[in-house]
Amino acid sequence: MRVLKNRLAVIVKVADMKHNISRIDSLPVNERGFTKRYEEWLPVLIAEMKRERIVAAHAGTGKTTLAKLYPDRFVDFVSMPFKYDLPEEFDENENESSKADPNHELNISWPYNYFDAIKTEINSSDKILLVPPDQRLMWMFRSEDIPFVLCYPENTTAAKAAYRERYTKRGNTDRFLEIFIDGWDGFMKTLTAETFPRHIILKPHQYLTDIVEEIDTGVQ
Repeated sequence: MRVLKNRLAVIVKVADMKHNISRIDSLPVNERGFTKRYEEWLPVLIAEMKRERIVAAHAGTGKTTLAKLYPDRFVDFVSMPFKYDLPEEFDENENESSKADPNHELNISWPYNYFDAIKTEINSSDKILLVPPDQRLMWMFRSEDIPFVLCYPENTTAAKAAYRERYTKRGNTDRFLEIFIDGWDGFMKTLTAETFPRHIILKPHQYLTDIVEEIDTGVQ
């Protein structure tokens, strides 16, 4: 069914089917033939509507690498071009040292511009989007009942040390380390408190590429 490629179309189709089913008793008997088809397709469409098409993954979990290894399944939906007013030639994936740069000017449309772009993408593609676990962004997912997976490291000393090493090796700045390492406990407390999404907690040695099938299980 072509509609499965577009989440918005799925939502509309489910609502349409439910409406038609609700009024079936008022239809002439000779017009009730569609019920068997609806009984077959409605569960499929509902399952697709609930499929997790977004992974909100903590910094350093390997979003870029996962998308490069499986480009047919995942998209690293980079947030910086939406969050900041950046020069046109800026390449976020090649410039880790620019992350958390206090000189970046915040885009006044953030995070609404990013959220709208995410919705457009999941309504036009069946790939899974990899995004940061921004609190306001996750609130918007919840408010519109958009399912997502939340992925972050376990809150242990070993994990914190492993992520400090990751950030340092990939060239992140002292400012970045202040935010994500000095603020580690706060991040972990906030993420573990989320009740809406499915959680995947990574061991210190794990990356997203180690749990591909666990991510892509489909339905909550």
